[in-house]
Amino acid sequence: MIRTISMLSLLLILTAACAAQDAMADAVPKKSPDHMRAVELMKKVDVAAKAVNSAHYTAKSEGTEWLKSRLPMLEGEVWMVAATKDQPAKFRFDAEVRGKNGEEPRKIRLGSDGNVFHLIRYNEKKVHEDIDPSVIGQDGRLVQGLSMREYTHATPFSDEINGDVVELKGYERVGSEDCHVVHVIYNRGRGEAVWYVSKKDMLPRRVDRIITNPTTQEKGKQILTVTNLTVNSPIADDIFKTQVPDGFEKTDDFAPDHRQMQ
Repeated sequence: MIRTISMLSLLLILTAACAAQDAMADAVPKKSPDHMRAVELMKKVDVAAKAVNSAHYTAKSEGTEWLKSRLPMLEGEVWMVAATKDQPAKFRFDAEVRGKNGEEPRKIRLGSDGNVFHLIRYNEKKVHEDIDPSVIGQDGRLVQGLSMREYTHATPFSDEINGDVVELKGYERVGSEDCHVVHVIYNRGRGEAVWYVSKKDMLPRRVDRIITNPTTQEKGKQILTVTNLTVNSPIADDIFKTQVPDGFEKTDDFAPDHRQMQ
């Protein structure tokens, strides 16, 4: 699934990059010799992901090359429950955000029980809660960089299956998992990614989303790595409820923008 980096500081850069990619959309890359074998593998990944109803894991997100100076490092623990016809999706992110200039790490919790959204900014001792998802502010959008949304998405790998180029790049170990490595160039000039899929359960453990700098043409990666993955185990509803720590102020004001990347 194609996903843009959810950080306001990269909005203009990514818009320019997408425009440049769209301009080249008619130049369809040549398919690799193992294209169909790679597509069949990604179809198995799609089936495995569609069988996931809930996921719990630890994750790390970081940028490389030209993105390293523009993206903070994120680390944390994630709980996700897929939406059904009877209930909306639920999620929780317990994250630590490390900026580029050696600032003090910021601890953030983002969550929703499907009806109410909340953001806890531990450094500021503030809890923001409302039925409007906009209450989470920029920090809430930021920590969603730890989301492997494909685990609970209705059509998780349709974009990869229909990519212009899908090629097998061998094997690599991610954490404790031996993984297939699959490079995808998406259709209509919509970028590229490298997926690392566990041989054991056919679920992704890492994705490198490749972004080209529109000015220098340098390529950089946003790397999301997942470890300690558990799927389809019961998750208590209390996990997703707002929990106000002692001494914290609770408000329905929207969380402010944090100009982390300036």
